[in-house]
Amino acid sequence: MKPEIRQYWDPEMREIREHTVGADGGWEGYAPILRLLRGVLMPPRTMFGSVFDLRARRGGLLQQCQNLGIEDLHGLDPDRRNTSAVLDESLDGLIEVGTPETADVSVYERHDLVIGVESLERTFAVDVDPALRFAISVAERWIVFNVLTVPEDRCEEMLEAVKREEGAPYDGETYTALDGSDLEWVEELGAADVPLSHMWQMVSGLVTVQPSAWWVDRFEEAGLVVRWDLMAKYEIERRRSGHFRDIPAGSLQPNHPQTAVPFAIDPGRLDQLPGWGLDRVFILEVER
Repeated sequence: MKPEIRQYWDPEMREIREHTVGADGGWEGYAPILRLLRGVLMPPRTMFGSVFDLRARRGGLLQQCQNLGIEDLHGLDPDRRNTSAVLDESLDGLIEVGTPETADVSVYERHDLVIGVESLERTFAVDVDPALRFAISVAERWIVFNVLTVPEDRCEEMLEAVKREEGAPYDGETYTALDGSDLEWVEELGAADVPLSHMWQMVSGLVTVQPSAWWVDRFEEAGLVVRWDLMAKYEIERRRSGHFRDIPAGSLQPNHPQTAVPFAIDPGRLDQLPGWGLDRVFILEVER
């Protein structure tokens, strides 16, 4: 699959630049993530029997699930190009085109683990609650989200940057690059009056960037139990793991082994987005 090139506004350099959209290339780092979550959430020497990936891309996480002996697998991805170009033929039929807020719950049974890596912050705020309801419906007990958050004191400036009102269509404006060409991909992403200072946000699809407390409120309002004890245990075990040393707190991204990166972003750009914060792993329990 040919890498996709998009343009974005660099607020520091005050110019339009190009950004290569990353692709899930069979990243092996998902395996230690799954083993670590198993150690935190499952009885000793027990692996998840079923996993649902809420943003499966081309199946990198599900492929590692297969390598760990997990057979009951499902996933969703909004991009048909991903679902039609899965990493391995064994993944055919496991990933459907769709999003958690629009998927048909009735076709899925409950899964031991429902996981969303880089998914909720790429969901419009008005769609977060429906997405959580879907996750709850397909989860037997455990839901894990890796969410990019911002510090509380830097949030206000971003609240109006990217939003979609309930019932409003995805009818974003077309922006013009410095050379006069149209930035048509903005409309494809569903942008709604996105200021140039937040164009990088749209390149990454980051449409709901909020502090951790905001997400906790949404989880609890949906009826989920935020398992702070297990989140602390996860963090302790993460720091003990050789794969996770020197990685920012809360990150799901181990630094080894790493044959391919699922979403290629130049880390040097991260501090250019106002209020950017660390990603946070939320471990949530469904009470039935």
